[in-house]
Parts: sequence; structure tokens; C-alpha cells
Amino acid sequence: MTGVLKIGSQHRSRAGNVHGGVLCSMIDFAACAVGLHSESGEPKRYGVTLSLTTQFTKAVSHARFARGGAYALGQLKEL
Repeated sequence: MTGVLKIGSQHRSRAGNVHGGVLCSMIDFAACAVGLHSESGEPKRYGVTLSLTTQFTKAVSHARFARGGAYALGQLKEL
């Protein structure tokens, strides 16, 4: 499974950084996809996030989300 979000101006703060809520949504999606994965033929799994707490240490202007982790890189490119 691959998740992609096209970052537009509506996802950025006035300073041009990606809004923390957007990053939290991507983290939530990735955690859910990994935690609820089922192989073909297995019963589907469902879940809901009851609580998600984050603490950002600095602004993110570029991030890449891939299986196994999220990496802050430098500057987001709009697709």
C-alpha cells in the first residue's frame, strides 16, 4: 500500500511550512495501514484512532513518508 498526499497551498502555513495537522493525518494513516494490514485471503481488519499526540521540535518544509517511517528532508515539492 502506498499513500500519497499532494501538498498544496491549503496545506501550508503563512511561512510556507506544512501544517502540523497535515503531518499528523499522514502519521495516523501510516500507523493504521501498518497496524491493520492483512494478507490476501485473510479477514479485513478495521480500527479507529482514539488519541494521537505529537510534539514537533521544528517546522517541516519537506517530508517524505514511506513504509517504515517518515523522514523530514528539506523542502516539499508540489506534485
